Parts: sequence; structure tokens; C-alpha cells
Amino acid sequence: MCEITIQVNCPYCHSMKVVKNGVKRTGRQNFLCRACG
Repeated sequence: MCEITIQVNCPYCHSMKVVKNGVKRTGRQNFLCRACG
């Protein structure tokens, strides 16, 4: 089995300290930046 990892950066501060934060109404993953909030 192959595992794919995608690096997510904050679009505002460009930090890589991003964590999962539930899902949006559309069903997509929601992320939260630990640096800028």
C-alpha cells in the first residue's frame, strides 16, 4: 500500500504548523494554523 503525504502551509503567514480542525460543510478537511490562528 502506498501512502501519500501532502504538506499544508498557512496561506497568511506561510507557517507549516497547521493541524486538522474538523470538516467544512462541503465535506472538505478544515485546517487551523497554530502560528497565527
